[in-house]
Amino acid sequence: MMIHIHSGEGGSLLHKNRPKQFFLLAWIGFVLLIAQSLLFIEGDADNVDINRQGPYVDTVMYKITENQEDAIAALQNGEIEIILDSIDPQYLEELEESTNIDVVKTNRNSYGFFLFNYERYPLNMTVLRRAAAFAFDKEKVANETWRGYAEPLDAPVPTMNPFSAEDDLGYHYYEAKIEYPNSLLDNAGFEINETNGYREAPNGEPFDIWIDASWDSDLQFAVAETLEDAFKELHINASAAQADPYDMKCKTKYFDIRLLENRFEDFTVDWLASRL
Repeated sequence: MMIHIHSGEGGSLLHKNRPKQFFLLAWIGFVLLIAQSLLFIEGDADNVDINRQGPYVDTVMYKITENQEDAIAALQNGEIEIILDSIDPQYLEELEESTNIDVVKTNRNSYGFFLFNYERYPLNMTVLRRAAAFAFDKEKVANETWRGYAEPLDAPVPTMNPFSAEDDLGYHYYEAKIEYPNSLLDNAGFEINETNGYREAPNGEPFDIWIDASWDSDLQFAVAETLEDAFKELHINASAAQADPYDMKCKTKYFDIRLLENRFEDFTVDWLASRL
């Protein structure tokens, strides 16, 4: 069963789907067309035919590198002309100060979310997932982790999509709430062990939670650590960990929580019908 939880002190909005389950602790990143080091285009126009009409290049060379710092240095030195993927926000200030470089920013048609393994106890309890949704600080992720180059999201449709209903209700669940989700867990029987300070499941057993984030992204790991901090505020033993991105995309039962991403190729929302 899939659940998008958009939580606040007044309650939560639920969208259910039977096949699987996750709740949306989402933000929208930005595509920066001068960006992360994957594909670069270098034009070679030494042999120019002046009879041709319009702008053109004779050849296009694609260069692949895994080192983002080298890619940015190559752009600054004029060795390449374009970086075609997103970059870490830590490099933006330096690039924006360069007089010969233009940085283009636009909302990305995607969002990140945490996938909860509802087949594991007590993650299968709605109250625990709701409590995590209340305590998760989307504002911190957007403004600190992404340095303002992201925006929080409650609804399952990105804000750049014309079908987005993000602001229709007039309120949001962006900021962390701590007191209310703690009371939810208290009332549900998640008692705090006085010896170690962590909550136990309603059946009296201790439990811990692992939050997986891709090992190839420091940003993703920082977001996972924000959820870890939220659980700690709820007196729940949780740890963020870096994992193989390929393994994270495989359908397996051997995980607690995973940080994943939904990307959309267009603005159609037919997929919503399958999640009701």
